Amino acid sequence: MIIDTSVFKMNGSADLQLHSIGNQSNMVITIDNFLEEPLAFKEFLKQIPIQRSEEWFPGNQLRIHYYFPELVTFMDGIAKLYDFDPGEKKFYINQYSGNQKVLRRANYPHVDPGITLAFNLYLNQEEDGESGTAFYRHKKTGFEFRPNFESKYRYKYFDINSDEDPMEQVQYEPIVDTDDFERYHLVEQKFNRLSIYEGHLFHNLFVEKDKWKDTTRDTFAMFC
Repeated sequence: MIIDTSVFKMNGSADLQLHSIGNQSNMVITIDNFLEEPLAFKEFLKQIPIQRSEEWFPGNQLRIHYYFPELVTFMDGIAKLYDFDPGEKKFYINQYSGNQKVLRRANYPHVDPGITLAFNLYLNQEEDGESGTAFYRHKKTGFEFRPNFESKYRYKYFDINSDEDPMEQVQYEPIVDTDDFERYHLVEQKFNRLSIYEGHLFHNLFVEKDKWKDTTRDTFAMFC
């Protein structure tokens, strides 16, 4: 397979904005019109076979073992804004479908263990209803991120108070407000928009119930 690397080219006139969200002034970045040829990039991704996620992700997911030089350089630059030394780069194709059931635990906020920064590129035109990346506050502690505790017993503070089986297969319906968490911010999905945030922030893929049944919700994710 011959790869046309021009489809990875970033748009020189992209619109980068810094956002301070939540009570703890969490820095989130959005970049609109990120790629110069987003439709060609999406077609490139379609050529790669993808399978059902065996992890928490509510849909199909595949890690791409390919080095994207242009994107790696960009990620290193963003890391400087967050003042950290980036580690291993990882790239994933994600496809959400409203027709697939998920593990109940997928409906709740999560953090990305071992990930400092997450980058999500939205590759769909907008649908009716809300969609994007949601950020959550833990009500009991007020935390908007999960600290890295040396004493692991402290993680029990973030357990979900529910008698429902977290491994039961259910329809995907991410929370807005429960006894444990409340959604305080939503980065709205927009075609060719890149959202960037710290992996230890409580977050989740957000879609309204019963949406994305006629097509998949496609994103390209990068982590470091």
